[in-house]
Amino acid sequence: MESPLRIIYKLAGVDEKNLQKGIDKVLRILVAAGAKEIGTHHNKGRTLNVKQVSYHEFEKFVKEESSRPLADLSTPLCSAHQMGSCRMGSNLKQSVVNETRETWEMEGLYVADTIKLELDMLSKKIEVKEVENVYLNESIERMDKELQQIKGANCRLSHQVKNSENLLDKDLELLEMIKRLRAVETLNEEFCRYIEKLNMD
Repeated sequence: MESPLRIIYKLAGVDEKNLQKGIDKVLRILVAAGAKEIGTHHNKGRTLNVKQVSYHEFEKFVKEESSRPLADLSTPLCSAHQMGSCRMGSNLKQSVVNETRETWEMEGLYVADTIKLELDMLSKKIEVKEVENVYLNESIERMDKELQQIKGANCRLSHQVKNSENLLDKDLELLEMIKRLRAVETLNEEFCRYIEKLNMD
């Protein structure tokens, strides 16, 4: 900090490009949502009444405003995450606090922030997943039982079909025998009439 009125900070090039892309998208989202006037917080930024300009003028405005440099306090840059916390881990190189939220750099100093809420939410999510797994396993067991029942029913049905086929074959044989018997009876009747005729002669 050179003075209370000027803070020197370094903005990475990739971050500036991503922020500029974000400004481009935000301006378009505002118009799509029905905004009549759009603009940015840049200290040299302009505003545009989108109801009074053409499509080409709108595109030009978005391109110019989203390509302005963002360094040197030209626009407010801030980050807020109410549920944020410092990194928790098992060693000093990869984390700020240990699993009990005690800092590695100072013994007895604990970070009391929202990490407990985050861990509680994570724990709840894990519990939900465990319950889902229980229900899923129960569903799999039910489906397996139903599958076994269907297989058993199919076996019984197949057996019944075979029995029906056997009965059908027997019925066909019986019909054939009846036809033959009737044919024999017809021949016998004709033979008897022939004998009677001979006796009369």
